[in-house]
Amino acid sequence: DPLFTSNFSLSVTTRTMAGSGVFQTATFIAVLIVGIAMAVIHVIPEETSVVDAITQFFVNLFQLTSTSGLTSKDIAAVNEELLKLPVTEQPDAVLRWASNTFAHGRWVQFTSFGLSGIAITHKIAGMGLKKSIPIVSLDTLHLFPSTYELVHKVVSHFDIKDTLKVYQPSNLTTRAEFETKYGTRLWRASPDVYGYLTKVEPTKRALDELEVLAWVTGRRRSQGGERSALPLVEIDPADRRIKINPMANWVHEDVFHYVKEQKLPYNPLHDEGYTSIGDVVSTEKADVTKDGERGGRFKNQASKECGMHLSTDSSSALKLEKLAERIAYGYEWDRGAQQRARDYNISIVTEENFEEVMSGSDAVLLEVYAPWCAHCRELELPWMAVALNFSRAMDKVVTGRMDGWQNEVPARYKEAFSATGFPSVYLLMPAESGGVRHVLKFEGDKEKDEIIAWARPHVRGEKRLDA
Repeated sequence: DPLFTSNFSLSVTTRTMAGSGVFQTATFIAVLIVGIAMAVIHVIPEETSVVDAITQFFVNLFQLTSTSGLTSKDIAAVNEELLKLPVTEQPDAVLRWASNTFAHGRWVQFTSFGLSGIAITHKIAGMGLKKSIPIVSLDTLHLFPSTYELVHKVVSHFDIKDTLKVYQPSNLTTRAEFETKYGTRLWRASPDVYGYLTKVEPTKRALDELEVLAWVTGRRRSQGGERSALPLVEIDPADRRIKINPMANWVHEDVFHYVKEQKLPYNPLHDEGYTSIGDVVSTEKADVTKDGERGGRFKNQASKECGMHLSTDSSSALKLEKLAERIAYGYEWDRGAQQRARDYNISIVTEENFEEVMSGSDAVLLEVYAPWCAHCRELELPWMAVALNFSRAMDKVVTGRMDGWQNEVPARYKEAFSATGFPSVYLLMPAESGGVRHVLKFEGDKEKDEIIAWARPHVRGEKRLDA
């Protein structure tokens, strides 16, 4: 291709090696010897000739640092040249530029197996690079079943079993393990921490472990939001790595047409109206005309951008990591606390069984807590004492506890619980069949005797409900 085998790309890579002195000279000799030796003993991909292998080792010579050495001016020049091409030719051109600029293995494709990602994998395979360019995917442990099925189909279709690298949340392999450690609805209670654990940290780990200089994404301008002005090539301000967006100027319809025309596997959810597919817990069908292509992603959240593409500085990452550790510690405590509560006949209330618990004829004395809250943990023993006291007195009251951080009350109770801090204590008095219970909130100190003295007169009908 005359565009990126020209002196332009050579001048860019030449500038990245300038000024390195003795180190570059020694490196040159070492890489030259190793490169020739490896070529002679045929330690090269099957799809690559000996000449191409030696050429690639010379490219490696210029790319031995943790960053590419390309400047903003260089990237601007690359984009300027690429934009002269028809939109349909831009993906192939920018991928050829990447192949000519970065050592094989030092640039990778990141894909969530969306339409754009599958199209890009097809183009990489067509360039004969599928055996030498790592393809990285994040398994958040919360993907749609059809996405997991698609992964197997794509691996088989492109024969990329050996080059596909899948990264999961650290030290976790199943959704059940994730929910045991962080709760069942972390994605709703703390989207930032959830995104850090499932997207941000695994992405950084992959980039660091694979020593990546540049990574290819499937993002497009037509997806809107933060992507509206997406360039074909950019420098990530967080770590100075190069991000390449081959399909930046394609629209959804064009990508879908390409995938179908090439008879490539894709997620059947696209045929059901999903234009963007992420985690099952935060993806729904979007009204494209009203909300845009990614309108169904990250429902009820202000940002529609995936965490892996939001620049996170080390300070912010450290804060999120500490929050995650605090949450994990809280849920480790809560697993034991729930069992201890059951031993005292304390009901475990969730948003799934809330209405069932409230359907009885007895009053319900409910502690609403957050496992990560130190004051909530301090209330555990007093709350067991409260439950024991009411049980021995044969009062008509059910004592319960609910993780109010990750469980929501039904809509008809939300107003009464709207000002909840942690921990909070509520007394829900019996209502007529199917009616909404009258909700009283305890405002005193969270001491056993004070809670009992407040609740008992209401339970026994000795005090007006509005008192």
